[in-house]
Amino acid sequence: IPVTQACLMEDIEQWLSTDVGNDAEEPKGVTSEEFDKFLEERAKAADRLPNLSSPSAEGPPGLPRGTAPRKKTQEKKDEDTLFAL
Repeated sequence: IPVTQACLMEDIEQWLSTDVGNDAEEPKGVTSEEFDKFLEERAKAADRLPNLSSPSAEGPPGLPRGTAPRKKTQEKKDEDTLFAL
């Protein structure tokens, strides 16, 4: 039996208007005080971390200063070759 578009629209409107009853499961936001406390805890945790020097200046650990890994150098050469075409 073919269903008319008006009938389909009525069904959709009825479905959209029904209350699912999941009000208790809605995500709860946080207050500004809770967020400030969270930020304060994160700042304290960051202060307790060891001070690391900039990784971009020294490269990965275990390599002498100023030495780039071969893999990255090779990838860059391959990339340059591709762009040259």
